[in-house]
Amino acid sequence: SYSAHLDRCWIQGNTYEGLVARWGSSGYVTNLLITNNKLSGVRIGAPVVLNYATITNNNSYGVQLECGTAGQLPTIHNSIIWSGLGNAVTGYCVIWGSDFDEATATNGNYSATPQFVKPSFPSPPYVCFNYSCLDYRLGLNSPCKNKGIHLSGVHQPAEDIAGRTRLYGGKTDSGAYE
Repeated sequence: SYSAHLDRCWIQGNTYEGLVARWGSSGYVTNLLITNNKLSGVRIGAPVVLNYATITNNNSYGVQLECGTAGQLPTIHNSIIWSGLGNAVTGYCVIWGSDFDEATATNGNYSATPQFVKPSFPSPPYVCFNYSCLDYRLGLNSPCKNKGIHLSGVHQPAEDIAGRTRLYGGKTDSGAYE
């Protein structure tokens, strides 16, 4: 049993970290977009499950993991943790079916530029209010399409962060958007 469950959340533009989970807590987070935070996108020191998350364009680490003990490690499934700086994940956790900078080809993980539709702010004089000009959906040729892994006992959401059907063509995409 988890102490918190977050689903279909956008966490953007904080002056500190996007999401923090500390010792003594547990949680299950599904369909999460964390971008453009001043420090880490996520800082975890508890048994939290990140499922179908897109964590990108944060100024420090994508996911910063603090020491865990056996059975208390964070778990990441079918997510995109991308900085382009080689510091997407620091610390130790269990990662399955995810795209991140330092990924090795184990547990269905991979390392490839996600090819978001529009991941950066437009050049001046254009103005972007409330991050509305950013689009972290996957581009047509994204290597993250159809890369989701179905694991026994892991919740498979029926919809993505935008409310679209998650299972398309028998497979799911990594990240918050299908």
